[in-house]
Amino acid sequence: MLRAVARLHDRNRRVRAIILGEGPERKRLDELSRRLGISPDTAFPGFAQNPYAFMAQADVFALSSVLEPFGNVVVEALACGTPVVATESGGPAEILHTDSATYGSLVPPQDPAAMADALAAMLSRPVDQCRLQRRARDFGVSKAVDRYYDLFAQTACGAS
Repeated sequence: MLRAVARLHDRNRRVRAIILGEGPERKRLDELSRRLGISPDTAFPGFAQNPYAFMAQADVFALSSVLEPFGNVVVEALACGTPVVATESGGPAEILHTDSATYGSLVPPQDPAAMADALAAMLSRPVDQCRLQRRARDFGVSKAVDRYYDLFAQTACGAS
């Protein structure tokens, strides 16, 4: 993701990246942002008790995981009304793309050029926050319970 931000800067597109969380990669990411020349526009505030405040203020949410089985954080960003660019890494594809609609952009993992292009495109589009929030509700607890109930009912009916 940092390499994508650097590419945007190379195109004279100034963006600010905020990376939340703690972990073993933080120091390496901070050093990488310095090497790429984007450290003035990159913040690492660490663990955030309330990440939703950051998400709601963001113009776009980027998820650059190589593997993301579900992508709960994608649903959380949509619930905040924030557009999403994510890697084609499992779960995000199911959340952001349906047979009839698209709710965000997907890019190949480890492809900074594609991520930069998708971020630039997303930043230049109008955002329908209500539409994104409605999509997030499709993944709420009550919807999940309904889906499990339907699955169990189908299984029980098929077993008899």
